[in-house]
Amino acid sequence: MTREKNMEFGTFMRREREDRGIGLREMARRVGVSPTYLSRVERNQFTPPNATPPIE
Repeated sequence: MTREKNMEFGTFMRREREDRGIGLREMARRVGVSPTYLSRVERNQFTPPNATPPIE
């Protein structure tokens, strides 16, 4: 399955979630965020948090 190289993160996340048959609320529960936040990430309205832990 080929994906567009320049696909934005949110678009990629939504397609992957839908391809696996996982609903928005279920995915939000699994990753520990609100459905509203996840929806905005998937619509590329928010940049997802960086995976690198902050320096203290």
